[in-house]
Amino acid sequence: MNKIEKEIESLSPIKWQKVGSQVTCNPPPSGTDIDYLILLNARRPNAISSLGFFIEVGAHYEPSEGQFNSWRKGNVNLIVTDCPIFYEKFVSATNAAKKLNLLLKDERIGLFQAILYGAKNE
Repeated sequence: MNKIEKEIESLSPIKWQKVGSQVTCNPPPSGTDIDYLILLNARRPNAISSLGFFIEVGAHYEPSEGQFNSWRKGNVNLIVTDCPIFYEKFVSATNAAKKLNLLLKDERIGLFQAILYGAKNE
């Protein structure tokens, strides 16, 4: 377990897993962020910020919807939710992207938006 994963464990998550293009693409793209999806009983911004992460705005997934917050530290992103349904949909999207090996970022974003929000992609 690396340092970031130990920090995630310190938040007492219900569950968590590594996600993002480092997981879904084969071969993984170089120079991209490392993403983790985390399910907590309640979002704990003070605990997350005390680990050196800052909240990120303007992500790809409609954060105004309120189902998650994105936190960043260096090249690490934490996608933190307290919604089990959102977590499971995100895992499903990750698994689908991995199976399809979507190497183009726009295709991955479209797939995630379709699974998470039912968005139609033209």
